[in-house]
Amino acid sequence: DDIYRDTLAEWLRDRAASMGADDLALRAAITAFEASPSVNTFQAVEELADNWENTRSELLTSLREQKPTSSHAAEVFLQEGLYDDAVDVAERSGRTSVIETVVTGVTEERPEWVVSTCKTQAEPIIEQGKHDSYETAVRWLRRAGEAAQAADRLEDWREYVETLRDEHYQKYKLRPMLEDLLEDIG
Repeated sequence: DDIYRDTLAEWLRDRAASMGADDLALRAAITAFEASPSVNTFQAVEELADNWENTRSELLTSLREQKPTSSHAAEVFLQEGLYDDAVDVAERSGRTSVIETVVTGVTEERPEWVVSTCKTQAEPIIEQGKHDSYETAVRWLRRAGEAAQAADRLEDWREYVETLRDEHYQKYKLRPMLEDLLEDIG
């Protein structure tokens, strides 16, 4: 059963390391990372690896091949400055929590992607008139505004939000939120 593989591997890693069985500790650390990739399990391998560059490369390759199930893989790529890999994880996962993590992590480095992604998250909420979720939509648009600022494209973003406001003027709950957003950014 794979369910406890990461826990068992972490236990073995720590036990082997405390006993000076470095090779076993390293193999267990790699297994723990592959079973449950995270910044912590990645750093644990780094602490044990003699040839970190080769080991790092192998870990990142295995991470690229995994199906992303949480934001942990994206966090490893972000920490390593591998922004395109983090974006790829966000896009492949399709999960809001993963997308949010990556958007936050690449606003300065990949602002165009952030603007586009945030619009994609906000628009269905607005189009479908999900008034209980307007705050979520506006939060996505705020992040898009921050990225537009980083990309020196604030005027385009302002026009976009003004157009949204004008198209959805009848949505009395949304309109003031968009007006506040326009005031806050830029």
